[in-house]
Parts: sequence; C-alpha cells; structure tokens
Amino acid sequence: MERIPFRKYNKGFREESVKLVIEGGLLVPEAGRRLSPAPSVLRNWVIAHKEGELSKVGNSRRWLMETELEMARLRREPAEVKMERDSVLCKGVAARYAMIKRLRLNYSFPFLCLALKVSVSGYCAWSAGKPPRGGPRRMRDWN
Repeated sequence: MERIPFRKYNKGFREESVKLVIEGGLLVPEAGRRLSPAPSVLRNWVIAHKEGELSKVGNSRRWLMETELEMARLRREPAEVKMERDSVLCKGVAARYAMIKRLRLNYSFPFLCLALKVSVSGYCAWSAGKPPRGGPRRMRDWN
C-alpha cells in the first residue's frame, strides 16, 4: 500500500513563523494567511515554542496510509452532499428532479427521493414529461 507524506516544514520556517507571531505582533490567523500553514498548525508551533519544545515538532510524524486518507474523504463526503442538497432544496422541485437524474447512477433512487424530499411518482411524471395536476402554482414549481 502506498504511503502519502504529511507536509513537512523545516526548522527554520517554523522558527520564523513563530517569530512573526510573537515578535512581529501578528495574530495567528493573519500569519497563517500570509504563510502556508493552517492557523491551528501555527498555534501549535507557538505553544511548543513557549514550552521550549519547538525543535521537537515534526520529528515524530508518521505517514498516512491510503486507507486512512480514504476514511477521511468518506467522512467529509456526507457534509458536502448535505450542503449541496440544502442549496438545491431552495431552488424548487425541478432543480431537485434534475439533481436526482444526475445522481441516480451513484445512489439508490428511493434514497434520493427521500433525501431531496420529493415523491417517487412526482419524479416519474417529471421524467416522462407529464405536467402536474394542481393549478398554476404547481406549473410554476414544475419549471
């Protein structure tokens, strides 16, 4: 199984980054935007510096396994799908039907209908091109 390395910063870069925060008076988020490490990483460096252990940072890093990376991706995926679903829910029934059509090969059809809060029969009518019964409001939602 192939291993993928963590991003490594050399000792000098860590020291200069901490110096910017402590001596330069920059806030950690601002220093994180100017430099490449995340603010949480930079905050850990500042704490390690204050404890006198900045030189030990990065010595005990292990490589991530491919399965660990896949698990992290799978944990992120539901949140991304939820955000996409919530944005689609605001756009009307036709947008939800179009999303079901697009995702139907990846997910089960009943699950998509349930998740996007539409009826199976409504989707089937939409995909067949039949206009809905129920007056002008239904026609407006249809398009």
